[in-house]
Formats: sequence, C-alpha cells, structure tokens
Amino acid sequence: MKALREYRIIKDGKIIIDIPEDFGAQEVEVIVLPKPTEKKKNLSNFLLEGPVVSDEELNNLILVKEWLQKWMIEGSS
Repeated sequence: MKALREYRIIKDGKIIIDIPEDFGAQEVEVIVLPKPTEKKKNLSNFLLEGPVVSDEELNNLILVKEWLQKWMIEGSS
C-alpha cells in the first residue's frame, strides 16, 4: 500500500495535494490533522532518547523492592 504524507498550508480554506502518476489508486481516504508542534516533537525525542532498563535490571529492582517491603513490615512491628 502506498501512502503520502505532506504538510501543506491552508489557503482560502483549501489545500492542494499533488498525487504522483505512479500512485495507482483511483479512490483515496483523506484525513486532515493539524501539523505537530515542535513541543510535541521534542517530547517524543526526549522519551525516545531516555534510558532503557534491561530485563535483568528490572528483575533486580523488583527484588530490592520486595526486600524493602519485607524489611519495613518486620521493622514496624
């Protein structure tokens, strides 16, 4: 399936989309969404560049959490 993604400026309430000759489809679905702001792009990049926790690290964190919960229960009685 071929798809087009373009950012266009609305002029007089209209947009013009040029379809390549080799697109092949005679009918299309058109969805109009506002262009993403830089703030949203920056948040996405920030999250994608964040630290990654391996399965082993996650399991160690769970073990430490369980140990701390046990210690806190025993220490509070």
